[in-house]
Amino acid sequence: MSLRCNICDERFDNGERRPKSLPCGHTECLKCLKRLEETSDPLLCPECRQELVGPVDALPDNYFALSFIVEREQQQKRADLR
Repeated sequence: MSLRCNICDERFDNGERRPKSLPCGHTECLKCLKRLEETSDPLLCPECRQELVGPVDALPDNYFALSFIVEREQQQKRADLR
């Protein structure tokens, strides 16, 4: 699993680059999806072109990806303390 957004190629984080699960199974960051939502009608998955219904904010977080992000942040904090 990639921990990067397929649109912007930035690493997912626990903030504006939060990974959002799309109904089709793809995952993109919140920031990119919000930008697409503002400019696209209808909003389509950028990978498979499936139409996304409802607001981006209502999409569920990808908790599987978030668990890796949290673990990475904790490892970084431990390394910084050494």
